[in-house]
Amino acid sequence: MRNISAVLVLLASIGCTRQVPKIGCVDTTQLIAQYGESQPELQQIRVKWQKAERELDSIQNQITWLDQQGLGSDSLRAFYMRRREVYQKHLKGEDERISRQVTDEIDQLIAQYAKKNNYSMIVGANQSGNVLFVDSVTNITEEILKELHAEKE
Repeated sequence: MRNISAVLVLLASIGCTRQVPKIGCVDTTQLIAQYGESQPELQQIRVKWQKAERELDSIQNQITWLDQQGLGSDSLRAFYMRRREVYQKHLKGEDERISRQVTDEIDQLIAQYAKKNNYSMIVGANQSGNVLFVDSVTNITEEILKELHAEKE
């Protein structure tokens, strides 16, 4: 009887010390949109994109006009097409760089917030359902990998 009581006390103490995971959820689409709006770098990129679209439309109009006039030689057409491609690549690279910077800032802030507020996990509510933060207690990836490797042996 004492053994049963001791086991029950032991189980109760283990159960009391085990922490219930605190899980949060973030709408990443909303977060990026609203945080991005406040970033001057993204505002500058948007202005550049608007200017670029006007420039690209102008280039396309020049190509169309040359074709209509029968003046559109292959080399001239190729020149305008290369100009357009270079412009698009440059702007896309700028956009990706700034977007990556904003995303990295958001990820760092979420991790800091999670640690400060004792979250075990923060998941992202978006189309891909990304996990944004997982503490070492909640993340069981290593244990699963060990099990998988053990099964292979």
